[in-house]
Amino acid sequence: SPEAPATATTRIAQRATSAAIGRDNMVTLGLDEAVRRLSENDPTLKRLTLKQGSVGSGNGAAALAEALRGNTTLIELNLSNNEIGDDGAKAIAEALRVNTTLTTLNLWSNKIGNKGAKAIAEALRGNTT
Repeated sequence: SPEAPATATTRIAQRATSAAIGRDNMVTLGLDEAVRRLSENDPTLKRLTLKQGSVGSGNGAAALAEALRGNTTLIELNLSNNEIGDDGAKAIAEALRVNTTLTTLNLWSNKIGNKGAKAIAEALRGNTT
């Protein structure tokens, strides 16, 4: 049977934003789309997974951190397997100092050393969320 127009439109819109939504409403995006939606405080973006390897330790992590600083909608962020390293962890740590809505952060497998881990720990110590 043919697909209903609303369902077809929804599928096209999901492909256009390169988003994948899982059963737990976790959205998977590339870096540029994620930064844009976080910066805009997209109210539909509550749980986000950054595509593996899309962030890195340079400008990507810095752009993401800047978007997180002013974001008031995201509650869960999965950055696993993005190789953000110490520099990226330090940038994320600075965002955590001011972000008051993020409650879950997955940094598994990111090549974060002692300096990056220390920065994250210090930021979390002062974060009330």
